[in-house]
Amino acid sequence: MIFITGPAWQGKTEFAESLLSRRKAAPEAASETRADGEMCGMEDIFGADLVFHFEAYVRRFGRMLEDPEALVKRLRAANSETILVAAEVGCGVVPLDPEERFWRERCGRICTEIAAQAEAVYRVICGIPMRLK
Repeated sequence: MIFITGPAWQGKTEFAESLLSRRKAAPEAASETRADGEMCGMEDIFGADLVFHFEAYVRRFGRMLEDPEALVKRLRAANSETILVAAEVGCGVVPLDPEERFWRERCGRICTEIAAQAEAVYRVICGIPMRLK
């Protein structure tokens, strides 16, 4: 699993697409599946080759998701080659709205677990990927 994060509109998706296209160039590669966290079903991320807007997925399904460690283990079991893309959500002023605070905390805990279990972690800023792990 590869995890890509960074601020909004900094080139995360483009970088993920480039990683996926390199993988697709391999002769044994099958066609890829994608899931957009802004509109996919709850089960659509499992088995997808590329999941983008993961923070939106957590916003939509956060209360229904299992604990972070179990969720990430399930993701890895479904497709160990998944590339997950999530915008950073923990910076800035803490929201007054309890639902917004819950989402930010839930997203942070899940992304922390994803980073811990991922083979590679990148942060993309100004279109430049920096490998963190």
